[in-house]
Amino acid sequence: MKRKATLLIAILLLAAFIPGCEQKQREIKSYLVTDNFDNQSIGIIKNNTSPERIKDDIVNPKIKSYKDAKQGIDALRKGRIEGMILDAYEADYYDETEEDLTLLLEKFDEKQLLAAIYNKPDMEQNYVLIFDAAVSRMKGDGTYNKLMTKYFKGTAEEDYTVVPEYKRVEGRELTIGIDITKTKYVTKNSDGTYSGFYIDLASEVARDHGAELVIKEYDDKSKMIDAVLNNEITIALSDFTEADQIPEGVYYSAPYFDASQYIVILDPMYYMQQQQQSE
Repeated sequence: MKRKATLLIAILLLAAFIPGCEQKQREIKSYLVTDNFDNQSIGIIKNNTSPERIKDDIVNPKIKSYKDAKQGIDALRKGRIEGMILDAYEADYYDETEEDLTLLLEKFDEKQLLAAIYNKPDMEQNYVLIFDAAVSRMKGDGTYNKLMTKYFKGTAEEDYTVVPEYKRVEGRELTIGIDITKTKYVTKNSDGTYSGFYIDLASEVARDHGAELVIKEYDDKSKMIDAVLNNEITIALSDFTEADQIPEGVYYSAPYFDASQYIVILDPMYYMQQQQQSE
């Protein structure tokens, strides 16, 4: 990460004392706000960030939806929005690879670690360890980072937890439910098959343990919880967090995905440096 935009006010004030920077300072202000996004335009990816969640931190935001990060970043550069809210992996990617972009961490940081859920009978049959063990192995051998690069451009932290020994389930079916509404993580193809992060993750889990993967789709998290309780599925993959009301008898896996979100903004230092170089 290049830097945090923590001293944005000070930077803009400093620009007033640099010869030839008065005009650029006005241009920068037209693109971004210091540390206050109240009444400003904020970009989000459709079906990825809750407008209600944004309103918890920002007063009267003018929320604009985009189909993906690329479209949102383009709008940011054209001055149509003051900031673009992205998941941690994509935000870090743009922060690291694009000189004119940085992160404003202090204003909006929705920390949420996604977990799978399972039920107690499955825990007794070692399924709790099956999922955690596979994710642990993937983070240890680099497979997880390959998925992060493939689907989200970023990379994950390299730390992982070693889980206790477990029993393989050779020849058995491993039924995993997926939330089909989370289009960022899974897509249903025209031929009825599925693709995406959830599918690759589920396939790795099944492969590790010699199990036959069976996918069942759901369009509501509450239905998935009921399916787990009724033993219709072994594991459920959606954006479950500790904030969800999980009933007794349903348990969380270890977190498998960091869905924290940050505001990406134009980097004022970059634009001031460009101004100085052009003089």
